[in-house]
Order: sequence, then C-alpha cells, then structure tokens
Amino acid sequence: MFFNESIVENATLTWLGQLGYVIGYGTQIAPGEPTAERDSFGEVVLVGRLRDAIRRLILAISSCTFNHPARHAAEAAGREQCSN
Repeated sequence: MFFNESIVENATLTWLGQLGYVIGYGTQIAPGEPTAERDSFGEVVLVGRLRDAIRRLILAISSCTFNHPARHAAEAAGREQCSN
C-alpha cells in the first residue's frame, strides 16, 4: 500500500478529532484575520493556546495532587480513631 502525505494527514486529523481535539485551519488563525492567534507567521508558538493548555494541566494536576493525599489522610485518620 502506498502512503502519501495527504493520507497520513487525514488519518491523523481524524484520530485527533476522535480524541477530542478541535481541528483548525491556518487561514482561520492567520495574522490579519478576525480570529488571528498571532501577529506574524514568525511566531511559531501560539502563546494563547499554550497558556490555556498549561492552565488545564495545572488544574488537572492540582485536583489530583490535592484530592488524593487529602482522601488518604482522612482515611488514615479514620483508621487511627478506630484503633484507639
């Protein structure tokens, strides 16, 4: 079977879409467009998207980091009260 860039790209976009990613197109976020996400094509990092992703990660990590130990501490405290 022969693969070309288009086949791989479409398969990847389909797979990412199934994982919940929103597919965007460069013309929609290009400099000068109403929905531009950068001032020039020289800006290779979309800072707003990166900032949002970091915020989501921090919230997810914070939730796990604080809830997990708190739950274990409460369970341990309950066991200690029962053993006294």
